[in-house]
Amino acid sequence: MTESVNSLYRLLLPMSRATDKRKRLIEAAQCLIHQQGFKQTTLAQIAQKANVPLGNVYYYYKSKEAIGESVLDEYIQWFSDMAAQWERETDPKKRLHKMLDMIDGMAETLAEYGCPIGSLAQELDKARITLTNKVDRILKNQINWVAAQFRLSGVAEEDATDLGMQFIAMLQGTLLLAQSLHDSEVVTRQIRRIKAWVDSV
Repeated sequence: MTESVNSLYRLLLPMSRATDKRKRLIEAAQCLIHQQGFKQTTLAQIAQKANVPLGNVYYYYKSKEAIGESVLDEYIQWFSDMAAQWERETDPKKRLHKMLDMIDGMAETLAEYGCPIGSLAQELDKARITLTNKVDRILKNQINWVAAQFRLSGVAEEDATDLGMQFIAMLQGTLLLAQSLHDSEVVTRQIRRIKAWVDSV
């Protein structure tokens, strides 16, 4: 795994020795929510994994929804940071390849637990409007960034957004199928196909 992948999935590895309790709580919540879902994750579990007394959790977060918001804010920042790295590549289509390479590098984790954002999008109910809005924002950020790369590669404005949606839809479908089949090879095979599609556009 590359360092960029570790930055997102570091919590599926042994817990960090961070002394910052808030950071440890976010890391623990990120891991548990990805592994078992938002509804099944409790504050007590988060506290235990973070090695923080349960009573201290409420000093930082008043509810599970509040810590869920922080987790999603981390994903928003993470994608922004990754996009900045990919944009060091001058060819817009190669930037998309870099994004796909990152996903392929996480194939085993994604096949086991699914996409952390896609899973939340399916799981969260409408009552949790703040969380669902943040999930929507993450997916829209991804679509907009991908669409921008197609635009920069010469695709007409009116087509670029549709292609961005198609790209993310193919990616999310791939991850859902890989998780359902528990097969990381699904990710690797479909990533190759999506790369070929990107190059053909």
